[in-house]
Amino acid sequence: MDYLTQKLLAVLSRHTKIEDSKRDVYIYAINLLLYTVVSTLGLIAISATLGKTTEGIIIILIYYVNQTLGGGFHASTHLRCFFTMAILLLAGLLALELHPSRTLLKAVVLIAGIVLFIFPLILHQNKSYLLPRSKGMRIRSRIVVAIECLIIFIPNVFEAYFILNSYAIGMTISVVSRVSAVFLAHHRQKHDCN
Repeated sequence: MDYLTQKLLAVLSRHTKIEDSKRDVYIYAINLLLYTVVSTLGLIAISATLGKTTEGIIIILIYYVNQTLGGGFHASTHLRCFFTMAILLLAGLLALELHPSRTLLKAVVLIAGIVLFIFPLILHQNKSYLLPRSKGMRIRSRIVVAIECLIIFIPNVFEAYFILNSYAIGMTISVVSRVSAVFLAHHRQKHDCN
């Protein structure tokens, strides 16, 4: 990854003047971009291996939206993050075989939405600089969650059962991530006070 990052930085440097003081920011951004692309392709490859590419993409998309807007579990390294998501995705893809009723799947989406609404934003300890903007971020997260829940009531949106099933699993994985982050933050805070 470092090799690719340096190559991309060199290409970027030829077309844009990069100040020395901002070089680390560019390296961080390029690393994050590369990690996101590679890990997303890896997750799609897992889905394709199981013959569930579309379902995997739906689950990943729902998870990414909720993770981006409201945060959730943050692994200590990119590799751990990938493995955590890969395990959750694999569990979700296997859960697709359970075939619950449409009513139950809609209830799962609504319950997940309520949990995400209650915990709209979990900032990682390294992102404390976002605290002044957290009120607006909470509002944005809640609006998106409300839309995610309302979508299930639009007629014919989930006519294909596998889409609704994948959607419910994506919401469930989002809740697992968010609630895990809440517990970890609470545990960290309790540990810091002792």
